[in-house]
Amino acid sequence: MRPMNHSPPRPPVRILLVEGRDLRREGISAIIEREPDMIVVAEHTVGAEAGEIAGRCRPEVAIVSARTPDSEAVEAARAVAAASPASAVIALCPPGNERLERELREAGVARCLSEDCSAADLVGAIRDAAPAADAPPAGVAEASPRWGRKSESGPQKLVAARLTPREREVLGLLADGWSTRHIAEHLHISVKTVETHRANLSAKLELRSLAELTKFAVLAGLTSLER
Repeated sequence: MRPMNHSPPRPPVRILLVEGRDLRREGISAIIEREPDMIVVAEHTVGAEAGEIAGRCRPEVAIVSARTPDSEAVEAARAVAAASPASAVIALCPPGNERLERELREAGVARCLSEDCSAADLVGAIRDAAPAADAPPAGVAEASPRWGRKSESGPQKLVAARLTPREREVLGLLADGWSTRHIAEHLHISVKTVETHRANLSAKLELRSLAELTKFAVLAGLTSLER
C-alpha cells in the first residue's frame, strides 16, 4: 500500500500577461485561467510600465508579447526582468525574427515562443518555466540545489568573491539590464570580450540563462536591484 502524501498542494503559478491587443490578451488570459494550476495576477499593455507592475505582483512567469515595435517589446521585457528578477519571462514572437529574439534574450527573456503556437504549447512553456513544486520561486539560492537554501551566511557572496573583478562588473551590468553592446562601450572593451565574460560566468556558476544570472547577481549584491 502506497503511503499517503499529506503535503499541501502547490499554489497556482502566478502569471503577468503583457499584451497590447485587447482581444488577444483576453484570449491568452482565458487559456491560462482554465488551467487549475495557473492564475493571471495582472495584465498590462506593452511598455516599460509593465516593470512597475511586475515589481508589485512578483509573478513567477511573465508573458510578453513582441507583436509591437521591436524596441517597445524589448523595453518591456527588460523592465519586467529588472523589476522582478525571480520571474521567468516568456516572449511571444513573430516567427522568423532572429534579431528580435536575440535582443529579447539579452533583455532577460528566458524563452521565445512563436506567437502562432498552440494553447498546449503555451501552457507547456509556462509549466516548464515555473519553479518546481518543491522549490520556492524567490531566487537561485532557494531554487537551485547547487546553492542550497538561502541563509544568513550569504553563499552567493562567497561564490561571487571568487570571480574576477571584471566578471563581477560585467555580471552586475547584465543584471541591471544593460545590453552586450552598451556594456562593451561602457567598459571600453569589445562585444566579443563581453560575450566571453558572460560565457565564463555561466560556466563558473553553472547558470545558463540571463534570468538565472540576474537572480544570482541580486542575491550576491552585485546589482543596483533591491533584494
